[in-house]
Amino acid sequence: MNVQKIADLDLSKHPLYSLVRAEGSYSLYTGGMDSHLLRVDLNNLGSILRQNPLLDQDPEFQKISGLATSIYTLLEDPLKEKIWLGGGSGILQNLDQKTQTFHYSLNLGKSPIYSLAYISENLWIGLGNGQIVLLKKEIIQELNMGLDPKLVKIPENSFAISKEALRVIALKPDQSQLAISGKDSQIRILNPDSLDVQFTLEGHSFPVFSLAYSIDGKYLLSGSRDASIKIWNAENYKLIHTIPAHLFAINHILYHPNRPYFLTASMDKSIKVWGSDDFKLYKILNAEKTGGHISSVNRLAWVGHSDPILVSISDDRRMIFWDFEF
Repeated sequence: MNVQKIADLDLSKHPLYSLVRAEGSYSLYTGGMDSHLLRVDLNNLGSILRQNPLLDQDPEFQKISGLATSIYTLLEDPLKEKIWLGGGSGILQNLDQKTQTFHYSLNLGKSPIYSLAYISENLWIGLGNGQIVLLKKEIIQELNMGLDPKLVKIPENSFAISKEALRVIALKPDQSQLAISGKDSQIRILNPDSLDVQFTLEGHSFPVFSLAYSIDGKYLLSGSRDASIKIWNAENYKLIHTIPAHLFAINHILYHPNRPYFLTASMDKSIKVWGSDDFKLYKILNAEKTGGHISSVNRLAWVGHSDPILVSISDDRRMIFWDFEF
């Protein structure tokens, strides 16, 4: 395996926390503590995504103003028309990708919004007070048609999962179950239809920041501030293996879309590539070895399809593009 850095963008004056690849506008959106959202245009990367030569110019990016708060999480809607932004003050904003303007905002209270997920066309919102707000598709449709956001009765659509912050939501590929975790270190497996908690997984000694189901749905991976990855059987949710993966917290776990690998991004400033079948370490991307990030790596995303490029963002305010050869 050969991995090469092909672009390194200094985008911001503050740490970048959130990242999403948007198919609707063929863009990357990222944000953090800035007063604006950043959109990176991928249209001029067409030849690179097909052939993966070295970049001869940096991607273009623009600043989108109108943020009501800092951004902790981003999500594209199923129709690939809107981008949801979860903020540090309990504010959920909706961005129209065609006009690049904010359509509306919802105030969900004072607790930060750390996680967003679409499940059966309903938007699940994980809050810093341990609550889930379930924004049903009917309400979303009414908001898109002009319903005043102040008329949305948020308390009637919320329920408690924990007494502490919810940091991550992951959906099983067949959509039969979802995993939720956060500050209390427990992982809860829910039925998305009945909302029943089917399993409660214990094992991490510190908050869980990252969850990911394998592409085939056989495994659930969890990453924690205890610097370990735990591999769970996604049928009976028994613990299979624990990997002492990093030196500090694991912020994100991302599977390769079509090869047997997954990646972890950590507060220890590194990205690591692991085998999804044997769980062995195959590559380390960091400042010393590959010219990587010099601060906490917070999120990862793949761009492209057959031979995708990896994108990473960090507390060092940079976005790095990585080319993989297997």
